[in-house]
Amino acid sequence: MQNLAAFRTESISLRFLFTDIDDTVTTDGRVTADAYEAIWRLSRAGISVIPVTGRPAGWCDLIIRQWPVDAVVGENGAFVYYRTTDGSIRTYTHPSIADEDLTSRLAEVRKAVLKEVPGSRVARDQFCRKYDLAIDFREDPPDLGLEAAEQIKQVCERFGAVAKISSIHVNCWFGSYDKLSMVTAFMQYRYGIDEAELKQTAVFCGDSPNDEPMFAFFPHSFGVGNIADFAHLMRHLPAWAASKRGGEGFAEIIGALLREGRGSGRRKRVPVSGDQLRIAIFTDSFLPQVNGVVTSIMKLAENLAERGHYVLIFAPAHRKRPDYSHENVDVHLIPSIPANFYEDFRWVAPYDYSVYRILRKCNIDIVHAMTPTLVSFLGIRFARRLGLPVVFSFHTLISDPAYYEHMFKGLIKIEAKTVWKFCNYFNNASDLVVAPSRVTARLLQENGCESDVITISNGIDPRDFDNSRADEFKKRFGLKGRTILYIGRLATEKSVPILIKAFDRIYPAVQDARLLIIGDGPEREELVSLAASLPSSEAIIFTGKMERKELVASGVFGACELFASPSRTETQGISILEALVNRLPCVVVNEGAVPELIHDGVNGMVVPSENVGAMAKSLKSLLLDDELRRSLANFPEAMIAPHYLSRVIREWEMRYYHLLMRNAAGSLPKRPELALHRMISIIRDFSFDTSLRSKLERAFVHFSFREKEGR
Repeated sequence: MQNLAAFRTESISLRFLFTDIDDTVTTDGRVTADAYEAIWRLSRAGISVIPVTGRPAGWCDLIIRQWPVDAVVGENGAFVYYRTTDGSIRTYTHPSIADEDLTSRLAEVRKAVLKEVPGSRVARDQFCRKYDLAIDFREDPPDLGLEAAEQIKQVCERFGAVAKISSIHVNCWFGSYDKLSMVTAFMQYRYGIDEAELKQTAVFCGDSPNDEPMFAFFPHSFGVGNIADFAHLMRHLPAWAASKRGGEGFAEIIGALLREGRGSGRRKRVPVSGDQLRIAIFTDSFLPQVNGVVTSIMKLAENLAERGHYVLIFAPAHRKRPDYSHENVDVHLIPSIPANFYEDFRWVAPYDYSVYRILRKCNIDIVHAMTPTLVSFLGIRFARRLGLPVVFSFHTLISDPAYYEHMFKGLIKIEAKTVWKFCNYFNNASDLVVAPSRVTARLLQENGCESDVITISNGIDPRDFDNSRADEFKKRFGLKGRTILYIGRLATEKSVPILIKAFDRIYPAVQDARLLIIGDGPEREELVSLAASLPSSEAIIFTGKMERKELVASGVFGACELFASPSRTETQGISILEALVNRLPCVVVNEGAVPELIHDGVNGMVVPSENVGAMAKSLKSLLLDDELRRSLANFPEAMIAPHYLSRVIREWEMRYYHLLMRNAAGSLPKRPELALHRMISIIRDFSFDTSLRSKLERAFVHFSFREKEGR
């Protein structure tokens, strides 16, 4: 235990201060003016104060209502009262507490103590206690001394109770908790902070033996001067001790903690669970596009908004401005030009400083980038300038040849390792990378992603779908027999020709069947031509693009018998989730992340990819066997429930809060800078004709100069 003068403020990134109350904040039973002002100073500095006391529920109710504190741990860890941003006060109770026979067991202990220890008495605050017994040996006269306190403790322990000596009481209870176990459990529950992070961001102040677990746990622990009265009874002492006693010593400790020279990082606004988050989403996939990524982003934004958060979406401007509005969701469209090499893809300027100004003006807390493009480049670069944490969602497996060979067909040739290298510029510049499936997360880790990678489903909301118009939908598209449904982009990577050819192969056996293809994309004309050349052409129906609001209300899922997707590049598959939540059995291929959703023979059939015969066989089996279809549609609810948006949004909230806490504490690892010249330098890995290469290299030199100029 060192003198407080030896403490150096730079040794901790302070976010939380836990403190005992009696004889730590108080002197002779009263809160001193300088101690109370010290608590206010902490609060004004953005540091959360949480008293941890043996005092009763009644006292704690008053403290949480009238003191500038965020929570209060009462009765030595039995419960926590904490305040939410809407002003309501909630209770978190330790899970080991059992109310059965608690009153009678404590009464037996009380009777024995009063009989065996002369002069002992029940504490005056016992009437407002919920879970423990407090025996007074020093608060009110006469002072019985520490020897009597030890006797009281021994009697309590004889009954199997936990007993702790404070500066004024002996507290006893039944339950496997103490101040420390409750603090660690509550911090994980409320703030998403584990023990390792807690040690880096919090300190504790105390004065007596019942604070020992806290002194032992926190590397930065402090005792007021009167800790010396109990030092001979304690194995674990605080790291530093004030020279003054009680409230004056507490004010002395706070003065040392708030000593000038502390970093400003701890002063950032740090939302905690229940507070409003202000989130900026950066994406090149947005309305008027219709695809799974857009659906995922919109559902995330809208559900976060419905839970009281604010979402600001940055996306490229298209010629047709999207007709979109939602409460607590704003959209900023960045000027853009067509990229030409892929439909709907657009370039934005890499140095649009209006984005930076908007992020500042809107007091954004966290940036969430959705696509490895210049839009996300802007978001990540400006987030770093503002000191904001960054999340990156990996939605599209562009490292698959089906994507990049189509995007760069012609003079340019690239390899999968080059695509991964490009994606990792974004992945490794982010504090957290999120994949929608375990398969995708594993691919990221195996191909050079060095940031933390976790899995969060894209999610699905059953409440979105209305199948009451199924009969109307059937009439609209002439669906008289059994119908196979496909929903998705009509693009090379989706392998739609496999499905069309498989359907044509089974058509002679099921001539009342129909193949309904909903979607649009760069391959539509080719697919329509393919279908027109086949005997089953009249049974293959292309609806074109259908907006999601229209789709979910159209009754299409009630109008069809099964869903099929030959795509082998899905990172999860929004349309497959939609089919499952509507209880449509699915026929899919055994590549990508789809097998995580579809289990062969349980909720669908899984066939080899690029295999027309295997897909035809499964489609035919399901169309002709009504009992098999019903069996696969009746899969266990547990297979889809983890993907419900209500769960997914809570997971996102928890991850956002946790990142914000780590960012404020300075515990996030330093990530590589996302620099434009490094991204453009990837052209050196391309193979193409000499003249085009020289033009791109000149552009690279130009952008490198511009970037260095702008620093």
